[in-house]
Parts: sequence; C-alpha cells; structure tokens
Amino acid sequence: MQSFSEMINSPLKFKPEKNFPWKLSFMPSIPRIKLNDFHWALLIALAWGAIILSSHLLRLDGYGIEESAARVLLIIWSLSDQVISTAFLFGIPDMRALLFLPLGLYWPGSILAAKVYTLILSFIAILILYRWQKRNSSAEAALLASGLLLILPGLLIQIDQLATGPYLLLAFATGHWLNLRYRRSQRPLGGWFFFQLVLLAITISLHPAGLAYPIALAWSWYKTPVDGRQQRHIYIGIFLALLFITILNMAWGTTHWLANPLDALAQTLLGDAESNGSMGMLLALVVSLFIILLIFLQRSSLAKDMMTLTLVLATFIGLVNADGAWGLIAITTLLYLGIPRLLATNNAIQGNGFAQKRGITLALVFIASLLFTQANKAHYQLTERNQLSNAEQTIFALADIVRGEDSNDIIIMSQWPGKTMLAIHRPVLPLPRDYPDSKTLLRYLEGVSHIIFDPFDAGNQKLKDMLAMLSAETKTLVLDEHGVIVALRQQNNNDGEQKNSGKHP
Repeated sequence: MQSFSEMINSPLKFKPEKNFPWKLSFMPSIPRIKLNDFHWALLIALAWGAIILSSHLLRLDGYGIEESAARVLLIIWSLSDQVISTAFLFGIPDMRALLFLPLGLYWPGSILAAKVYTLILSFIAILILYRWQKRNSSAEAALLASGLLLILPGLLIQIDQLATGPYLLLAFATGHWLNLRYRRSQRPLGGWFFFQLVLLAITISLHPAGLAYPIALAWSWYKTPVDGRQQRHIYIGIFLALLFITILNMAWGTTHWLANPLDALAQTLLGDAESNGSMGMLLALVVSLFIILLIFLQRSSLAKDMMTLTLVLATFIGLVNADGAWGLIAITTLLYLGIPRLLATNNAIQGNGFAQKRGITLALVFIASLLFTQANKAHYQLTERNQLSNAEQTIFALADIVRGEDSNDIIIMSQWPGKTMLAIHRPVLPLPRDYPDSKTLLRYLEGVSHIIFDPFDAGNQKLKDMLAMLSAETKTLVLDEHGVIVALRQQNNNDGEQKNSGKHP
C-alpha cells in the first residue's frame, strides 16, 4: 500500500474506462481539421469580399462604371435576353465580353453580380501572383505584397468601375500559368495553345499595356524554346491575335492618350478624395522614382522570368494611356518586385534582433497600410455622399429631366452612350459623326430628343459650334463645367409643329 507522500509524488494516471464503468457516449469526438492552401485562400477570399461589400465601398447603381465596361455589359445583357437594343450601335466592345458571358447567362441586368464577379476574378489574379512570388522569392514577400494589393485603393476603385485593371492583372497572371502548362504538354496544337491564343486576343483588346504579354511571351520562347515546332506555333499565334484585333478595330476604343501618369499613380495610392492635392502629386512622384530605380537595379534579371518581364513592359508601354488600369499595374510591379529587394536589404543589416532584420520592412508596410485604409475610408465617404464625376453629374441631371417622361418620346445621343443608357434605362445613341454642315447634322438628329456631351472636350468642338448655329431648333437645358444637355425642340413643341425638319412629324 502506497504512503501518502508516494501518492502525492507519483504521476497521475487517470483512466476514464477504469474509474467510470460507463462511457460518455453523448460527447462526440471532435475531428481534427487540416487546412491546406486552398482552404486558406477560400477563407481569405470570403472574408475580403464580405468586408468590401459590407463596408459599402462599391456602388450598386448604374453610375461610376467605366464606359467600355458599360458597353460590354449592355451587349451581353441584350444578347442573353434576345433584345434588339441600341447598345449594338455603340461599336464592337473589347473582348472582355467573353469573360462577361456568365453575367449575361445567369444575372442579366444585375450591377451587383457584375461587381462581385470582378471581385472574385481580382482575388484569383492576386492568388496566382502570390503563388508565383512564393515560388520565385519567398512566402513572406508573397504574403506582404499580396496583402497590400488586396487593400490598395486603386484596386477597389477599378473593381467599382468595372475597369480593365483587374482583368489585365488576371490576363497577365493566367498567361504566365498557361505558358507553363503549354510547355509541359505533349501536344503542340492542343487545348493549352488555343486557350493561350484566346487570352492573347483578350489581353491586347483591353489596354495598350496588354501588348506587354505577347512581347514577353515571344521573348520567353525566343530565349528558352522547347522545340522549333512549338516556337513557330507561338509566333504564328501572336501574329494572328494581333491581326484579329486590328481587323475588328475594337482595341482601345475609349482610350485617352498621353494622360499625366502622376495623376493615375496618385489616384491608385490615395483614391479619388486626396489624389488631386499636393500630397498626392508628391507621393506619386516619389513612387515613380522608386519604380524607375527598382527596374534599373533589377535590369539584369528582368528577362529571366516571363511574369517579371510582363509587369515591367506593361508599366512602360502603358504610359501612352496612363489611366487607373496602368496605375494598378505600376503599383503591382512595385509591390512584387520591390518587397523581395526590401527584405533582402533589411536582412543585410548587422544584428540578430527582430528590429534589425524586419524593422524597416514592417515600418514601411505599416505606413502603406495606414495610408491605404485612410484612402478607402475617404472613398467610402464619397460613395455615401453620392459624389459623382463630371460625366456622371451630367448624366444624373439628365435622369432628373427625363424622369416621368414617356419612354417612346425619349431618344438620347450621348458622348458616353454606355454609361448613360446604364444609368437612366432609356434608349441612347452615340454622338453623330462625319457631318459636313448643320443641315446634315440636323438630318442625323431626326427623332432624337436630347443630346448630352462635354463641350470643353476638344473632340466635341465641331458639334458645339454646329449646335450653336441651330439655336432655333435646339434648347440648352443644362450648361456648366460638367457638361451640356441640349433638347431638340421637335420633342418640346406643344402645338405639334415640325421644328426640326419638314419630314418628321
């Protein structure tokens, strides 16, 4: 028999089966859940999407959407509902229409579905970039770069506008992955080749920066070909994609050339609220200098990796159209190429403490995160106040004018036909083209009730002068710094007189 001291000092051996003759059958065993990379990615995607949607960072009406995206949506919705719409008169849209097909098949007419869809595709693009960075550099660099990109104000603005930036990122990331799959395949003209051919056409049609993808792809196969036959197939595919886009004449239809790149960088970093101030311009200048310095320091290794070469080429080529999509590509290049170099610089500091090895990196990441979250908060406040851009304010004024009018009497010509039609739900036509005189213009305007455009746009100078000569047939309803709305008197005549032409009742 054990003494009391022995019982105290002996290890505790408690066996439920021996001490209790019954079994606790009402307590089920808890299975051990093992989370792999896919599960973590899915959880992060759900959390990120839920935070963005619940924070009201995205508008859910028809305002604020990019003109090219509005045209694609209207075409897809019209095809899915088999409706003959004036959207078919806007011209051939970019090849995002292929990516928007699920929106037309399952959610026609839903702006929310379009933005959630873009949100999902944006996360997929960042996930592919994360895996590429993890394989090429380190998991730490991939995590920091991807995390900052997820909260970048420019990304959220591009998603809200359904702009080309997220789709351009997706095309670059998917193109790199498709190239790897095609190199490993045993069939030179198999499915991976034709997938890459379609992706080439989509990417080129999105933005001038999309030309970086075929250039990087051609260089990759020039430096490291698998065999001569596949190399020729790639070259022929790139040529056919370029020829296809050129023949259709649909590439970059709403492009504004030679814009100020500092404005695009400031908006990408600070959002719409603070980008126009001196702080925005100074920050954009500093960031642009860092991008140039980073590319110069890594010039010897740029051509070794196709994704790196694509991002750098897109940053330079996209300068001809420095918009929000280019700003997103430029900041993505800075994050995924700059953070590995920043970590290497931090590791070179003498000392084994955490402050020496990660102090500079964490300080910069903290500053960037604070800056991005403040910009996103300001963007939320703009959305809550329903603050619109110049074009949207003019469209909003037109919506107030035509509200309650008979739809059969309202036909509008607009400088932004896609955005106007999406916002006011009325038939809209593009502005007339190729009219030599006012009489020809008047003939083109038969049946039109309102014209909306920006009179300060250099491309609209001829239209403005012609309408000024037709003061007897037109009436200016709104004229301010945002735009002009002109009504044709044939629709405003209470006596039923023909004021526009002698043919139209």
